[in-house]
Amino acid sequence: MILRHCRELDLLTFGDEDAMALGVDTKSMKIKLLVFASLLTGISVCFTGVIGFVDLAVPHVVRRVFGSSHKLVIPMTLVIGGTFLSLADLLARTLLAPQEIPVGAVTAFFGAPFFLFVYFKERE
Repeated sequence: MILRHCRELDLLTFGDEDAMALGVDTKSMKIKLLVFASLLTGISVCFTGVIGFVDLAVPHVVRRVFGSSHKLVIPMTLVIGGTFLSLADLLARTLLAPQEIPVGAVTAFFGAPFFLFVYFKERE
């Protein structure tokens, strides 16, 4: 569903007025995307629980590496986010074996410094 609207998402990055001038119904598009993103988030949290920083850090990294086109950013975010979470789960299960660390703690260990870096870099 979201991949069908890559063009509109790319145009929305220029702002509402520019997107409207280029033929995007910004109000309905935002509502559609908000509903779909909410459904995806709810389903993900329902099955996996709350795992912080993956949904925030991975898209930033993907956008820096692959550019800003949503046609490439969305699929690569899925692939790299899944890979990152699998590696975090592997670390959580093996670092203190036979005990397990919560996977959210492992993702926070990598995500918090990343956001500190992004925050302080943007302030310069």
